[in-house]
Amino acid sequence: MYLDLSKNELSGMDADTFKKLLDLEEIDLSDNNIKSLPDDIFSENTELATLHIDRNPIDSVYGLQMSELLTLTAGQTNIKFIVPSMFNGMTYIANLNLSGNNIEKIHNQAFHKLVELNYLDLSYNNLTFISSVLIKENIELDVFKISNNPKLKHLPTDGFNCSADQFNIYAFDASNCGLEEIFDNSLMTFTALTTINLSGNKIQSINNKVFSYCPKLVEINLAYNMLRTLDNKIFQNNEELSKLYLQGNPLKVLSAEIFVNTPSLTLLDVSNADLTSLWKEDKNLPKELLSHLNFLNISHNRITELKESEIISFEKLRTLDVTNNPLTCSHEFENLMIWLNKHKVSPSSNKASIANLGKDAKEDDFTFSWEFLSRKTCSNANFLHAVEPLPAVSDEEIWERIDKDNVGNFDLKNTLGDDVSIAEDEPKVTENKLSADTNAIDDELKNNDDLKNDDDTYDDDGDEDVDGDDDGDEDSEEEYDDADDDVDLKVKLIEKRPTPKPNPPKVAVETTEKEKIKIDIKLLENDIYDELEPKDYKQASVIEEHGHYDYLWPMLISILCVLVLLLVIAKVVMVLCKKRTKQMRYNSAIIAAMTQPGRTKKDCGLVYQQLSEDLTGPATPKLNRYTPLHSVTVKASNMSYESSPFHHSNIVPEAV
Repeated sequence: MYLDLSKNELSGMDADTFKKLLDLEEIDLSDNNIKSLPDDIFSENTELATLHIDRNPIDSVYGLQMSELLTLTAGQTNIKFIVPSMFNGMTYIANLNLSGNNIEKIHNQAFHKLVELNYLDLSYNNLTFISSVLIKENIELDVFKISNNPKLKHLPTDGFNCSADQFNIYAFDASNCGLEEIFDNSLMTFTALTTINLSGNKIQSINNKVFSYCPKLVEINLAYNMLRTLDNKIFQNNEELSKLYLQGNPLKVLSAEIFVNTPSLTLLDVSNADLTSLWKEDKNLPKELLSHLNFLNISHNRITELKESEIISFEKLRTLDVTNNPLTCSHEFENLMIWLNKHKVSPSSNKASIANLGKDAKEDDFTFSWEFLSRKTCSNANFLHAVEPLPAVSDEEIWERIDKDNVGNFDLKNTLGDDVSIAEDEPKVTENKLSADTNAIDDELKNNDDLKNDDDTYDDDGDEDVDGDDDGDEDSEEEYDDADDDVDLKVKLIEKRPTPKPNPPKVAVETTEKEKIKIDIKLLENDIYDELEPKDYKQASVIEEHGHYDYLWPMLISILCVLVLLLVIAKVVMVLCKKRTKQMRYNSAIIAAMTQPGRTKKDCGLVYQQLSEDLTGPATPKLNRYTPLHSVTVKASNMSYESSPFHHSNIVPEAV
């Protein structure tokens, strides 16, 4: 049924080579050196439906008798001309591929007898002209390809004639040709057209009537032409249009009115153009403009400003590619970035297309994102996540924070500096008060330093040290004490600082005064931290570390006490259980003995009677070692026979 003879360097065949293969349906003779085939080589193969003769130096298929043939692929052969009778023996061909044959001319009636033709591929040839009656009788044609014919300048002026008035063609490909113009009626008979590809041509303008004859169009490809403008009504009759490719055209402006009648558009590519803005005018834009658009590519243009109002109607937008545009930072750009981030729009055009399995993902140097674009455009500005401003802090709250931390390890930068920068509502009043406060503190510290300098001339004994020849140890101790006094003094001054009364706001404050406030705060902070010795920091850190173990020992002692108590309770319970078990064994033995016949409670009790207990009755008589047994007399006359120790015949073991 299927025979593959490709790539065997076959050059010739006999006429009866395949006559015995009566069930043969498909044969592949491609990639050989066949220059011609006998006319009746397949005359006996009535079931043969597919023939492949691609890449053979064959120049004609004229005369082949293959009445049942449905598919013929004869690409990249030496066929240069197609004569009217070439396919006379193949009248039922449905799929005909003649691409890549450098065909220069095709007779007007070459395909008239192929009434069942559905697919015709004439791409990659050297056609310079196509007759309007070329496919007149092919009313069943669905796909028509004439792409990559660089010498083809025009399509038929009045379109392709059809014997049934209208064709059923749904796909027409005329890409990469030399087309310079599309006439108004060139597509007049293609009313069932859904996909048209006119990319890679030299088309400079398209009238609004060209696509009006094709109301079922879903995809239009006009990429890489010479279109500078588009008529506002060019797609007025294409309500089902879903994909539009306009990249590679020198478009300078794009009017939003073009897409008023295309509500179903989901993909729009206008990359590699000369656009300076997305729309010609951003005023009075339709509210439902491109409401179903999912993918928009405007990369590699000259757009300097992109506004949120221009794309706010794109409710279903999922990918927007704006790379390689000289965008400028503005308030509108910030709003756009926030809107795109909020609606989770992807900035990469690669995510919108089907993944190419042959492409290595490591080829991308970085992952483009809106954050990257915002940093690149607005110099590291980050406004993708809005930050709420902190409330203003008054002077009273600032001094209260300082008073709460009276140990002296407060941070003036966090307490004063941040609050000054945050309080935008009352910056002038706060700056004046902080300036006055810091100046007053500096004056008091200065006076105190003067007094201390006078007191330092006296030693610990109260004597005046005129020569100043103290030992090194004493000098170091004085310096350390002075540092501690300075820190304590500054802390006390801050603690005793009275709460300032609010002053009326001034009209203006010089920038020099604001800088002075920051400098004073920084100097005061540096003085406090510089005068603290490393020893103090170490001591404070040790105390803080030990604070974590304050509750460790009490918890361990409590746990130990609980364990000891549990052990004592367990011991008591074990003793009680042991006694109870012994008593139960005793009672069980008594009950077992009473159940035997002929036994009484009294007899059973004698079994467990203690040996130290004195038995009632006469004592055992004492016998002399040398006295004969018969001469021994019993003193106890009242002793009964059963209790006599010398008569054991009637005594039962249980009574012993």
